[in-house]
Amino acid sequence: MSTLKTSLFLHTSIVEDFKKSLRKGLLATEETKKSLRKGLLVTEETKKSLRKGLLATESTNRSLRKGAHALESTNRSLRKGAHALESTNRSLRKGSPALESTNRSLRKGSPALESINRSLWRGGLRSGKYQSEPTEGVLRSGKYQSEPTEGIPRSGKYQSEPTKGIFFAKCSKTSLGKGLFAKSAPK
Repeated sequence: MSTLKTSLFLHTSIVEDFKKSLRKGLLATEETKKSLRKGLLVTEETKKSLRKGLLATESTNRSLRKGAHALESTNRSLRKGAHALESTNRSLRKGSPALESTNRSLRKGSPALESINRSLWRGGLRSGKYQSEPTEGVLRSGKYQSEPTEGIPRSGKYQSEPTKGIFFAKCSKTSLGKGLFAKSAPK
């Protein structure tokens, strides 16, 4: 019986050792599974990150394509603008001889205008002073009048503004007695 006890004891210890080793193996397997799961999770995260990176890259590519289209459109607009400017320059170059011709005509006409001005000034001056009343066909002076015109109120005040550039048509003495040029005492 002792041998049987010994063999049972040995058998039991072997079984116990085997159980322990199985437990250790199971634990090791469990640890391996956990680490594999972690590895899978890391791999999955890496895949997600890569997908996000690809999406970002694709979005960047789309933006760059849009930017390239916008740049091309801008270039086309600039080219059209350059053509329009060139056309304008050509028109201006064509117009400049016409302007030069107009300037020459005006220069030729200026002596005639000078003589008209001289004759108007001669007729418009009376004993070295500017006239306070218009005479027939005379251009009034461009200077301020030193005294207000008699009896012609303008907005409640006597006229003191210059009369430059106003040409008085020929008027008879009867029409001068009426309207704006009538002489009357201020009220």
